[in-house]
Amino acid sequence: MSPRLRQLLPSASLLLLALAFSAILLARAPAHEERDVVQERLDKASAPLRPGYTIGQTFFSRHAGLKAVELLLVVYDESRQLPPSAHIVLTLERMDRADISPIRVELAAQGLKHNQRLRFNVGPLADSRYATYRFTLSCGADYGLGFWHTTSEAYAYGEMWEGATKGPGDLYFVTLYDYRPVDALGDLWHAVRRYGRYLPALSVLLLLPGLVLCLHLLPAGRCDAPSHLALALALSVAAWPLMLLWATVAGLNLAKGGIWSLVAILLVAGLWGGIRKAREANAHRGNAGGLAREPSSRPDYMPDITLAVVLLLTLATRLLHVRE
Repeated sequence: MSPRLRQLLPSASLLLLALAFSAILLARAPAHEERDVVQERLDKASAPLRPGYTIGQTFFSRHAGLKAVELLLVVYDESRQLPPSAHIVLTLERMDRADISPIRVELAAQGLKHNQRLRFNVGPLADSRYATYRFTLSCGADYGLGFWHTTSEAYAYGEMWEGATKGPGDLYFVTLYDYRPVDALGDLWHAVRRYGRYLPALSVLLLLPGLVLCLHLLPAGRCDAPSHLALALALSVAAWPLMLLWATVAGLNLAKGGIWSLVAILLVAGLWGGIRKAREANAHRGNAGGLAREPSSRPDYMPDITLAVVLLLTLATRLLHVRE
């Protein structure tokens, strides 16, 4: 084994152990509940549910793990005592697959309050990603219970139903789903497959500010390639927010090609830094051959200038926030 490999072996072993430990944590991590569809506009209460009158809503689920549906209740007479047998029933149907049986959830109606959020637990449903559903609300008798909705279009991917007829507007409702770390990795993989062709260009764009700063701030040959790349990435992560902030302050419209102005400035700065590095390398080679004069002892003020500029921009940013 070469000395270089022997030196890298402990670090590689620690990295593999860290990756294995992270994989175990991801596999065992509990799911996090998130919102999917959120329609919280309202301006009208539905009629009370009763035999022969139901209300419902279709919606599009964007995520796997559909877990619950929340609605806002209307109680017409809070002083009314409901029997223990009174229930509100939610029936969830899969509209794009006829082979899946509907899910029926019952909630006791006794003791419910006006404007109470009702949660109907329907899952989690593992195959709910990109699925279309309809839930229908019903009661076995007229208990004076309804639900809030809008009278105008509020949700573009579904409709409210009154019985077998499409009603105006949409119900007030929120859908929730379980989001696991494995699902996050799946979403990341889906994004890579969809936008992977842009990754090389985005990687270059991400690293560009850091590479330019390294050209101006680092002496030649002071660190190896991996360290140089890591430093460039760290500088880029710090530089991009600052550049975008000041581009916005300057009124530069990044959505209409303004981003290319920043890229052009970075390329010019990188070209200047590359020319400086090439001149320094030529002077160093000349000194090594004994053909040039003694190297100049003049200090390099570029790191100090860069630090002063960063501090000045930071102070100006604080002053802008105070003024606002």
